[in-house]
Amino acid sequence: MAASRPSPSGGRLALIGSIALLVAVDQGVKLVIARWGMGYSFSLAGDVLQYYPTVNEKMTWGGNFIEVLSVPAVAIALNVLAIVLALSAYAFYRASVEKPGKAAAFVFAVGLAGCVCGLVDRVFWGGSLDFLQVPGAFVFDVKDCYLSVSLAVFVALALAHGDAFDLRAYGSYLASRLRRDAK
Repeated sequence: MAASRPSPSGGRLALIGSIALLVAVDQGVKLVIARWGMGYSFSLAGDVLQYYPTVNEKMTWGGNFIEVLSVPAVAIALNVLAIVLALSAYAFYRASVEKPGKAAAFVFAVGLAGCVCGLVDRVFWGGSLDFLQVPGAFVFDVKDCYLSVSLAVFVALALAHGDAFDLRAYGSYLASRLRRDAK
């Protein structure tokens, strides 16, 4: 009797559940802070990390430097584009490897959760409720941690497997999917 393999839909459900949980954590923390934690500031780790809640209305990190990136419609469009690229890149990865790795699923789940949190922030908060501050440097939130961790693991995976994928293959994959979906 052959060992049963987990169904692909079960893996998808676990991935969707992980993303939903990460989004719920980020947004839940923000709801608690918005309700009870605004107007307070205190040290979390000496002079290294402080609790300092503030709403960043510049919409994107780049919006602090380039005005057009702080326009809500532009920020939302870029966020939707990031979500679409993340979904298509992960689909390309799954189609390109024989046995998808857990690290890639982790990068995808954490990165997509960060993108969804960013979209929720822009649509419902009118910016990002940042609350962790590195004094003299920047203020960030849980979503920013998701995106930073995802990017770091993605770069490590890309360096380790850089010869396996290229932009030309990804472009061909996207073109074939678009042709197939147009039929």
